[in-house]
Amino acid sequence: MNDHLLSDAYHQLSKKTRDPDTPGEVLGVVENKSYPRFPVVSLGDKNSNNIVYTPKEIPKYKGASVTKLEISTLLFNACGVVKSTKTEYQRMYPSVGNCYPVEIYPIVLSKDGEVEQGLYHYNLKHHLETLWKRSFSKQEQYELFSDKFLDGVSVALVLTASLLKHKSLHGERGYRYTLLEVGHVVQNIYKTSAELGLGFSVLENSNDKALETLLDIDGITESVVSCVLVGK
Repeated sequence: MNDHLLSDAYHQLSKKTRDPDTPGEVLGVVENKSYPRFPVVSLGDKNSNNIVYTPKEIPKYKGASVTKLEISTLLFNACGVVKSTKTEYQRMYPSVGNCYPVEIYPIVLSKDGEVEQGLYHYNLKHHLETLWKRSFSKQEQYELFSDKFLDGVSVALVLTASLLKHKSLHGERGYRYTLLEVGHVVQNIYKTSAELGLGFSVLENSNDKALETLLDIDGITESVVSCVLVGK
């Protein structure tokens, strides 16, 4: 019997298919929540020194290929292993119960780069597993990503999650943890891209089911959860 019917149903029903031209409703500016009846404590001057600053998306690309070193740096800082001993295991993002459900599949789109065009999987031993060396036509790219920012993109980082890792340990609440940890990985990609001077943007209209077919995953035990475009 499936003990995770609610989160499974939500995940399947919220998947995006290729329908980028359907506009959503603009809700306008949402004001910050406040408690005007309660006293205020002034925090004084701000002094963040950009410690946790996340820059805005920069979806502007000139068509240059991202180098192998840049891809390596992006992937390691996104979710690489920083400690692995008999008693400790840690990656670049926090994970409740050390479940670490996130996988990254780089799709190299640019020609004549140091990494050939094709579909890859990031192995945590810090190398790329070549799943399929091939080019992707503009039509194929649009079918997969449905995004107006594709011109000049070098690499698409497709993030998937092994949905049962958290749910087997935490039940239905594990679905929340999975999505939170995907957010941690995406923010790591943002920060690393900015540091490397790369353009980047998170896709709103990736075609989840088409990507899952390409990756040869079932969309249930492992499913596409996000996609980040990177270029320069």
